[in-house]
Amino acid sequence: MRDSPGRFAGRRRAGAWGRHGLLLAFALAVFAGPAVAVSIKDLKRLKETGHCAKCYLRGAELAGAQLAGADLRDTVFYEADLRGANLRKGNLSKSDLGRAVLMRADLTGAKLRGVDLSRADLLRAELVMADLSGANLGRADLIEANLVAADLSGADLSGANLSKAILFDPYWGAAKGLTQGQLDQACGDAETRLPRGLTLRPCE
Repeated sequence: MRDSPGRFAGRRRAGAWGRHGLLLAFALAVFAGPAVAVSIKDLKRLKETGHCAKCYLRGAELAGAQLAGADLRDTVFYEADLRGANLRKGNLSKSDLGRAVLMRADLTGAKLRGVDLSRADLLRAELVMADLSGANLGRADLIEANLVAADLSGADLSGANLSKAILFDPYWGAAKGLTQGQLDQACGDAETRLPRGLTLRPCE
């Protein structure tokens, strides 16, 4: 949080803030907090360069954006609209995509290591060969998502909706929160390797 103007001004000067000054400082602190909307500066940078590592793009309207190969590491996309976006081979490692809308987004070959996708909408998203190692997919909507050969090692899938998801040979190494009930709604093939004790029906 930003230092208050009176911090280095001495007691006498600080007292001049009075009641109204304190209310103003509180208001500024609230509006400078983490709930602030998308950074216009960062959004402009993304649109001009196609890259935006460590940016603040909370709630950004980026539906259909062409961001193939983009460097988007450590970026806040919380509640952003990325439906239909082209993020093929993009690097979004350690980014915050909680509650983001990624319906039909193309994340083929994307680097999503350690990303937060909790409660994200990934309906029919393309995640072929995506690196989701260590990702948080808790309660994410993965209905009809394509996870062929995706790396889910160490990923948290607690409560994720895998209804009609395509799971041809993903790598599950130490994935957490995966249950038989979730897999009963998905499908794979004979080559799909599963954690011990779990089964998967073949896709028709």
